[in-house]
Amino acid sequence: MVSTKKRKIGAAGIWATAAALAVLLVALGLAGWATYRFRAGELIAPNVFIEGVDVAGLRPVEAQAKVLREWGGGLPAAVLLTWPDGSASLSRKDLGCRLDVDQAVRRAGMVGRTGAIWQAVLERLRGRRARADLRVTCSADTRRLREALEELSLKVDRAPRDARVRVQEDGVEVIPEKLGVKLDLDASVGTLRKALADPRLEKAEIVVRTAKPAIVADDLRGFDTVLASYATSFSSGERNRTENLQLGASLLNETVLLPGQGFSLNQRLGPRSTDRGFKHAPTIVNGELVPTPGGGVCQIATTLYNVVLLAGMRVTERHHHSRPIAYTPAGRDATISWGGADLKFRNDLKHPVLLLVTADESRMRARLLGNHEDDYEVELARSGFKSVPRQEKEVLDPTLKPGERKIEKPGRNGTQVTLARTIRRGGQVLKKEVLHTDVYAPETRIVRVGPQAPGAPWSGTGPPPPGAAPAAGANPTAGAKPTSGTRPPAKPAKPAPARPGG
Repeated sequence: MVSTKKRKIGAAGIWATAAALAVLLVALGLAGWATYRFRAGELIAPNVFIEGVDVAGLRPVEAQAKVLREWGGGLPAAVLLTWPDGSASLSRKDLGCRLDVDQAVRRAGMVGRTGAIWQAVLERLRGRRARADLRVTCSADTRRLREALEELSLKVDRAPRDARVRVQEDGVEVIPEKLGVKLDLDASVGTLRKALADPRLEKAEIVVRTAKPAIVADDLRGFDTVLASYATSFSSGERNRTENLQLGASLLNETVLLPGQGFSLNQRLGPRSTDRGFKHAPTIVNGELVPTPGGGVCQIATTLYNVVLLAGMRVTERHHHSRPIAYTPAGRDATISWGGADLKFRNDLKHPVLLLVTADESRMRARLLGNHEDDYEVELARSGFKSVPRQEKEVLDPTLKPGERKIEKPGRNGTQVTLARTIRRGGQVLKKEVLHTDVYAPETRIVRVGPQAPGAPWSGTGPPPPGAAPAAGANPTAGAKPTSGTRPPAKPAKPAPARPGG
C-alpha cells in the first residue's frame, strides 16, 4: 500500500513540473516573440530615460523632440570665456557646439536590441525593473571653434608695454612696465573641446600666455646727468619746415636706449608723408632745393649726430650732404632720406640713456641724459681743410647781345674736411680717433653768353661757334675731331653723386 501511494505522488509531481515547464516555455516563447517583434520595430524600450526625460515607447524622432523641448530648453545658450584680466560671452553656436541628442536617442533605441535573441529577452526583462538613464554630450566643430577664438584674440591680446619715463621740472619720473597677454590658440582649442562636451557648461577659462616687455622700470633708474647737449638754429619764417622739425622732435622725444641697443632715425621717424602730418618744404636733391614732404628733417639728423658724438657713443651709419649747410660746420652734418641714407648709432655705454629732443620756433635742441658713471669729456676737432676748385661752363644763348654774359648758376668751390674725436675722463685721454673725411663736391658755374659778331675772335671756352674767328693765340684745331694718329682729350672725372638732404 505504501509503495503504491508513493508512485501516485511521484506522478503528480511530474505532471506539475511538466505543466510549469510548459508555462515557462510558453512565456519564453511569447517573450521571445514579443522581443522579436520589438526588435523589428523602432519604439524605445520601457523604463528608458534621456537626461531624466522618459522616452519609453516613443519613436526616435519623437524622443529627440521631447528631449530638446523638456531638457534642451533649459541649457545655457552661451559660455562665459575668462582669462586673468577679462572675459567674454560667446554663444555655443558661435563656438561650433552641437547637442548630440540624436546619438543619445540611438543608444536608447538599442536597449533590448543587442546580442542574441535570448540576451535581448533577458535585457528587456531586466529593463522592466531597472531604469536606464542616458546622457547627452556636445561635439565641437574644431574649425568654427578656432575661428571664434581667433576673433576673440583681438580682444584678448595685448602687447607688452615697456617702462617709460616722463620728464618733469623736478626730475625724471619712471612709469612702470605692463606685461603683455597673448591667447594660446592651440591650447585653448584643445581645452575648450573637452570642456564643451558638457552641455551644462556655463564658464570656461581659455589659455593665455604672458609676454614680458623689453624695458622694465629697474632699467630706467639713475638718469642723473646730462651727458651731452647740442642745438641748431633755423628760420621761423619757413612755416612748413618748422612744423616738420617739431613733428620729428615729438616722435623722438623721451626715447630710451638700453646698453647695447641700436637706433635708426629712419625707423623711428617713419615715412615722411603728408598723411602722417609732414609738410612740403625744401630738400637738397642733386644740389638743388626741391620741395618734398618732410623737408628739413635732415636738421634733426645733424642735431642728433652731434649730441651722440659729444656723449661718446658710437655712430654706425652717417652720410654728409652734397654741400655744406648753414646750421652746422662742414664735417659735422648728417643727412637722411626715406629708403636711402640713414643715421644709426648704438648705446655702447654701461647704462641706459634718455634722448630728449625739442623744437621751438627757431631752435632745435637734443640732450642725452644718463648716469654719471658714463659722463666723459669729449672734444670734436676739424682739420685737413682743402678747397676743391669749381669748373666753369659757358652756354651759347642766341637771345643775348653779342658779347653779353649772364650767370645762370653761380656754382661753388668744393670742400674737404676731416673730423676727429678725443674722449677724456679726469683729464686722461681714453680714446682718440679720426671719425671721417668728408668731400663736398664742387658745383660747376654756368654762364650764358651771347653770339659773336662775324669775324670777331671767340672769347669763350670750348670750340668757337660758326662764323667766329679763333681767339688770339688759340689753337685753331681745338675742339676738332681727332684724326688718325691723334689721341682724344681725357674725359674729366665724374663728380661724386649728390645726396639728398634737408
